[in-house]
Amino acid sequence: TARGDLVNDEDMIAALKSGRLGYAGLDVFAGEPKIHEGYYDLPNTFLFPHLGSAAVEARNQMGFEALDNIDAFFAGRDMPFKLA
Repeated sequence: TARGDLVNDEDMIAALKSGRLGYAGLDVFAGEPKIHEGYYDLPNTFLFPHLGSAAVEARNQMGFEALDNIDAFFAGRDMPFKLA
């Protein structure tokens, strides 16, 4: 499991072609929105749009967390939701 730039596309494509890696399901890519073209013809690779947070509930929660941060900032408090 890795995200975007942590994946070496050339190595992963070689591993998928050789069978050292059986399958890959990818939704975060280095250099998005440009995707390494080596993935396109691999029958054991599934490419998905980056939709991990696309559920209405997730987007609403993200909005509420942003509002809580804004409220805390203007009240002089530590923001409860910070980027890792």
